[in-house]
Amino acid sequence: MITRAVLFEQFDGRDEELRHLVELRAKSARELSGATVSIVGEAGIGKSRLLSEFQAATARQRGAFVRIRCEELPVAYAPFVRALEELQHFRELRRVNALAVATQLLTTIDEALDEDPVLQKRKVFDSLIAALGESARRLGQLTLVVDDVHWSDLSSLEALRMLARAVRALPMVLVIAYRSEDLASNHGRALAIAEVERENGDRIVLGPLSFRDVASLLRRPMPEARKELLQRIYDLSEGKPYVAEELARSIVERGSGIDPETTLSLRSAVLERVARLSPGDRKIVERAAVLGRNFAPDDLSALGASREQLFGALRAGLALQIFEEREVEGVPWYRFRHALTREILYRDLLAIERRALHLEIADHLATRGDRAAELAYHLSAAGDAARAAPANERAGDEAIALSAFGDAASLFKRALDFTSAPEDVARVGLKFAECFQHTGDPDELVSVTLRNVEILERTNRNNDAIAILIAAYRGLVPTRFADRFTLQRRAAALLEPDTPANVRFDVEVFAAWLLAGELRVDEARAACDRAEACSTQLTADQRDDLSLARANVYLRSRRGDPAPAMRALDALVLESSGNSRNRRLMTASQLRAMASYGVGKTRSAFEHSLEGASLNREMRRELWEFEQRCNAAFYAARLGDFAFVNALVESARRDGFEISETLQAARVRTVRAIGGDIAPFLELFEHAVEEETPFLVYALGCDLPWMVDDRSHARAIAMRALERMSADCIEGGLVEAILEFGNDDDVSRALEMLFELECPEGYVLHEAHLALVRARVARREHRTIEAAQHARDAIALATRIESWMHLSTAYELAGDYEAARKVLVRVGAAAELARLERRRPASRAEPASGAAELTQREEQIARLIVAGLSSRQAGERLAIGHRTVETHLANVYAKLGVNSRAQLAAHFTLGTETT
Repeated sequence: MITRAVLFEQFDGRDEELRHLVELRAKSARELSGATVSIVGEAGIGKSRLLSEFQAATARQRGAFVRIRCEELPVAYAPFVRALEELQHFRELRRVNALAVATQLLTTIDEALDEDPVLQKRKVFDSLIAALGESARRLGQLTLVVDDVHWSDLSSLEALRMLARAVRALPMVLVIAYRSEDLASNHGRALAIAEVERENGDRIVLGPLSFRDVASLLRRPMPEARKELLQRIYDLSEGKPYVAEELARSIVERGSGIDPETTLSLRSAVLERVARLSPGDRKIVERAAVLGRNFAPDDLSALGASREQLFGALRAGLALQIFEEREVEGVPWYRFRHALTREILYRDLLAIERRALHLEIADHLATRGDRAAELAYHLSAAGDAARAAPANERAGDEAIALSAFGDAASLFKRALDFTSAPEDVARVGLKFAECFQHTGDPDELVSVTLRNVEILERTNRNNDAIAILIAAYRGLVPTRFADRFTLQRRAAALLEPDTPANVRFDVEVFAAWLLAGELRVDEARAACDRAEACSTQLTADQRDDLSLARANVYLRSRRGDPAPAMRALDALVLESSGNSRNRRLMTASQLRAMASYGVGKTRSAFEHSLEGASLNREMRRELWEFEQRCNAAFYAARLGDFAFVNALVESARRDGFEISETLQAARVRTVRAIGGDIAPFLELFEHAVEEETPFLVYALGCDLPWMVDDRSHARAIAMRALERMSADCIEGGLVEAILEFGNDDDVSRALEMLFELECPEGYVLHEAHLALVRARVARREHRTIEAAQHARDAIALATRIESWMHLSTAYELAGDYEAARKVLVRVGAAAELARLERRRPASRAEPASGAAELTQREEQIARLIVAGLSSRQAGERLAIGHRTVETHLANVYAKLGVNSRAQLAAHFTLGTETT
């Protein structure tokens, strides 16, 4: 009988992957730097063996190697708790207090959370990263391996993402390993693992071994095996070394005289080995399989096994290489040697047997009182709905007390799966939705929320349904416009004449925000008015004054008069205290920046954004801080302060920020401001148009004329926006792009939409755009005096808002190219300066040399266009199609080096004057 745990003692087929891991660790110790790497593959492909070889190959290297595993039954932060416990055994770390602090935060249930759950969770993550970072520095190098991440709790995955960002500055290598196929059915966990991998880590994908490698492994235990048998094992194992090992073990143990076809499957190989156990031993092994891959002897004893039966079964399992033994803190634990072995044994039980065993285990755990998550899992697997629903709710409450919001959401969802009682759905559904204000899968949030609302609506619990919808609305990121509207409309439809004022207030505030994001300003203003009417019936504790103040400031900024709303917000800040005051101060700084920019005070907007970034830094809210710095960079770019912009881009790169969807607009504006790669800007713009996201279309459209060398591309995007979006989105930037390169019909449609908009007095930014548009239109139509007047208006407005982009464009439209050039030189806008030089007409000292190169037909068309005819009118005059006219006109532009009708007119005017 084979007694060694590993039949394949040699290690073949993974040399390159092993060498990469070893070199990463050596570099980390040498350069005191960090790295993250993920190892991905199917079950049995060799991930765990590769990690074992990695540990053995680096055993003599400087530092520590800590390997932890996630389990099928996830408990919040369990992998990291085990890692901290292992680190405390190192002599160099015995006096590191950070390890004990982090362990306490990860394991101690705090019923009295801080006011801000986000800060509470960040405190937990910061303590964990501080403990691991201090350990890595004291040890000289730390390699932390987290295996079986596909089973990880969601809170540990969040912590892994934060750690992956932090390891760059530490002498630490973070390795995660997981099964790719196990993520197919768990979208939330797949998203979380993808977030970890996006932190600039390496990715090793393990594929099947070659026939040559598998045959080499098989010939050691089976030196006499014929090639046909080796090929058959290889085909059945599909190149997976663990499966090939189990099949070979079955043949070796039973002798070469057996019929291979009767044993060559992984399931039959495992079950054939287990069949050698006595009935009593097999019963204990089956109970162990239901407990999970890891199990404690005490749990098996509590399920009815005597000491002698338990010892006998464990010895038999070890002898047959089913189990392996280990100790944790001096306590013996056992585990199935491979997860697939445990899964085969578990699935071989009848469903009714599995349920009965889960129930038996749950009855045992119910007497303990300290393993809520395990109890909830086993009651759920047993199908005991009456006990599973409250058990999962209790486990979810404990997860929240540990700031493990993602795991709490999963537990609350499982509780909801076991109950449809309206009172339970109202209570647990609200807890589920509130968890997503901190983490979670938005698709799951929407689907579960709508299901809960349907149950409550059928039982006339509309107010409870609205509360859940509002909590879910808060949990969705701002860019999920379609989903947010779905939730808001559903909430509005549930309002009734006797709906309490506080509920109606919340619905109207969120309606105001959504409508404002859709740029439906009048409707949003009406929603704000309704919310204010409701607020008069509420106490201070019942109304969310901050949300209403934010909506009011935004809307009044669009109307050019944010001062009254800002005064109301300042009053709210003064009357608040603690964390509430800090949050209101941060909100106030953001809104002051937005309001200042709308009324033309760009420098004030820049300063307020810096204030917001500073407040977020004090509260250790890194992403919010970075968002405020991105906003500051946008205003700095308008002011021509590219040093600030460049510093932000460099620090973001150094700190490893991967910008989330909600910060994308700020990032692309930053990229635009330094004249860099505009591809992300265009990609986001086109996505916003296709998804009909008005706020992003509006925000990005303002910058479109200054962004693109390829004016036809700008025109194409602008035209798609024109076709899809409402008039409120057609800001001056979009119209300018159409004026620059569009045909007459395009321009007519764009201007009609633009001039439908009311331009409120005091909304200086919009006034500046309108002045530039009017100047372009007059210049295009050869109304020279009117064009000059509008250009002068634009110069005055651009000076007020301190925007070099608007100012240089206004000078160019006024025909003062030298003044435009000086503005661009002063602020160092090299990319824009190059674009200006390409657009600049030829010098007056030169004759219209390009005209001599035109064909007779091209010159006819050019002069008709300069005379003010449209392409269609010119075609009718010459008896040719308007598309033919446009083709000739494109050739004229190329030959003369111009790219607009205004420049064409200037060219011929200069040529006539010179002649």
